[in-house]
Amino acid sequence: METPNRENGLKVLFISTLLLVYAAGCANEKAANIHLNMGLAYLESRQYSSALKELMDAEKENPQDPRIHYYLGITYHAKNLPDEAIRELKKAVEIKTDYSEAYNYMGMVYDGMGRYDLAIQSFKNALSNILYETPSYAMNNMAWSYFKKGDYDSALLQFSEALKHEPNMMNHAALEKNIGVVLYRKSNPNSAVMHLKRSLEIAPDFVEARYWLGKCYLLNKDRKSAISEFNAVIKAAPDSEFALRARSELDSMSAAAEPEKKTRKRRR
Repeated sequence: METPNRENGLKVLFISTLLLVYAAGCANEKAANIHLNMGLAYLESRQYSSALKELMDAEKENPQDPRIHYYLGITYHAKNLPDEAIRELKKAVEIKTDYSEAYNYMGMVYDGMGRYDLAIQSFKNALSNILYETPSYAMNNMAWSYFKKGDYDSALLQFSEALKHEPNMMNHAALEKNIGVVLYRKSNPNSAVMHLKRSLEIAPDFVEARYWLGKCYLLNKDRKSAISEFNAVIKAAPDSEFALRARSELDSMSAAAEPEKKTRKRRR
């Protein structure tokens, strides 16, 4: 039988060992957080190689922190390494099974790879968490994956659901524009015009919505209104992608009008 002093000594040794393990764990976690914060700062400033180094150091200190794997996934994606990004995002959701942000980003990576079914499933996984604070993001992203698959009805459904869950009115403008684009693709320009005008009511300087409005007018053979919208895009944002598209549309309209002018002259 062990003496009381020996029993007490063993208890003290056990507690001391636990404290040392706990202290080491805290030290590792603190070091990991320092590297994580440095990595996020580099990520924010688009210094992706430096961000990756800091995040890899953070992982060495605390490999069970899902945030580290999440941001590693984002950084690999920024460096155009989608397979590595998916690997890290999968680690994040293995550790934290309801990590909606990681599932949402995983869906975005899959979407960029053209793997739309996997993207859609990832977005659904993000939405399965009822505590997810920004469900409209996953709904919007899922809608685009459906759109790229050619499933316009499902895309419309998800964009409409996103509208119901989106508190930010400026994001409403983008969602209304997205719905307008899908309706245009479905050859329903009248309904598309309604949504695009709603978008512009919220954000009058939204040149992308104005460009698609011009496209809808063109589909409706309303050349005058189409020209007006395309010119408005060019005036508002002359160096933008949509100004370039608008100029191309105007050039095509002008080229198409030339044979008509010649035909009219001959008739005279």
